[in-house]
Amino acid sequence: MVAKTSILKELETIYEKSGNQLYVLYGRTDSEKEQLLKAFLSNKKYFYYRSRQASEQEQRNQMEVEIRQKFSTNITKHSYDEFFNRIKSGDASKLVVVIDEFQLIAKKDASFMESIEKLRMKRLYPGPVLILLCSSSVAWVEQEMPATLGEQSKRIDGKIKINPLNFLEVVRAFPQYQVSDCIRTYGVIGGVAGYINHWDQRVDLKTNICRNILNRNGYMHRAAEQLIAAELRELSVYETILYYIASGYDKLNELAEEKGETEAAKSAHTFRSSASGYTVPDMDILVSALTSDQKLTEEEKEYLLEYIKKK
Repeated sequence: MVAKTSILKELETIYEKSGNQLYVLYGRTDSEKEQLLKAFLSNKKYFYYRSRQASEQEQRNQMEVEIRQKFSTNITKHSYDEFFNRIKSGDASKLVVVIDEFQLIAKKDASFMESIEKLRMKRLYPGPVLILLCSSSVAWVEQEMPATLGEQSKRIDGKIKINPLNFLEVVRAFPQYQVSDCIRTYGVIGGVAGYINHWDQRVDLKTNICRNILNRNGYMHRAAEQLIAAELRELSVYETILYYIASGYDKLNELAEEKGETEAAKSAHTFRSSASGYTVPDMDILVSALTSDQKLTEEEKEYLLEYIKKK
């Protein structure tokens, strides 16, 4: 397995600190976050829960089931307070609590972060605890999390981002390759750990591209679409905009010219993103705004779609 060993060392350093800690660990899809966590937790007492795409009540039901199974305990109140009150390490060692894809809970249920804060402050569990809130949504953590969590985001001790491997790390990952082969490989897949772990250094670059990217059943065949779908909220609008950017239309003033100098055109010319609140004069900035959790207004959608229909 290829992973960021520097992240493991940082997690170990945090774990060795006295008292309780609360950190956010995040990285893009295929950052091998789960494998990093598995390696980190291998010799520790821990509780791991991976959040689902579910309603508030069903999310609690699923976590309750896993706590019952892990700790053989009885639960009656069905709240996050009680869930975290039932976890235990069984001895004096520090307990690690991992909530993976925690944004799926935090977006819908404010009581979750309230209970996390109580856990951190030793109001639910007396022993030392390291809380890791993990996410594969880089855009949400970096852009939306502070607004979603409010004051509670200020109580997080730190954020740890799992960045792609650098070139030297990629070279070390492919000991059977010549440096020139590593350069070409790095040019194709970068330092994404998940891609590297599916790359076979026993065969050449062309064979790997055919197997992993061009083959319809290859691991990376739909990787770009999957990454975009995981990070963006208005995928259909985004893909349509990309199509017209590729066709040579990249300025909003070109849209305004299509509609004439009407009030609607002038309004669209100074298009305001509901996500950022800033004037957006260029398409690439608009595309960036689409990563927000907030919806495009109907007026914004209508304007874009009307332009697209005319083209």
